[in-house]
Amino acid sequence: MLHAAGFVVQRKSRLQETLTGPRVIILDTRGELSRAYREAVVAYVGGTLVPVGGHNLLEPAVWGTPVMFGPYTDHCAEIATLLSESGGGRRVMGVEDLVVSIEEWIRHPDRRNRDGQVAKQVVCDNQGALMRSVEQIERCLRPAPLYPSHSVVKEAGPLVVKP
Repeated sequence: MLHAAGFVVQRKSRLQETLTGPRVIILDTRGELSRAYREAVVAYVGGTLVPVGGHNLLEPAVWGTPVMFGPYTDHCAEIATLLSESGGGRRVMGVEDLVVSIEEWIRHPDRRNRDGQVAKQVVCDNQGALMRSVEQIERCLRPAPLYPSHSVVKEAGPLVVKP
């Protein structure tokens, strides 16, 4: 399909440096995805057209790259909803939807750039979740106030604290 549309398609592991111009690179090596998203014009996040739960939708969004993903976003449902509702991402239901979205964003760079910036803003607006979680956990783990020794009854059975 991509060849028929005039794209040069290459696997990353067999990438030839001499080729120039538009091309589709299939990443078949580890550790390359984040850098690729930074350079991408649009991104489709895998694992979402089949019921495996989806990969990280934030990786392309953080670079201002508009994101496409399929219906299976169990592992990233909240961010998928945020991206869809904001316009920074699109849920595609199959190959046809995917092609339509890619073509639209390629043909309309202003729209693509706007949607990419919206995706990036979704990331910015939702940063800090880890720190908020750690703060909540720390509050729960704070030691209980110490009671004077005469208020604790040391008998067989459960520990009883008297006020």
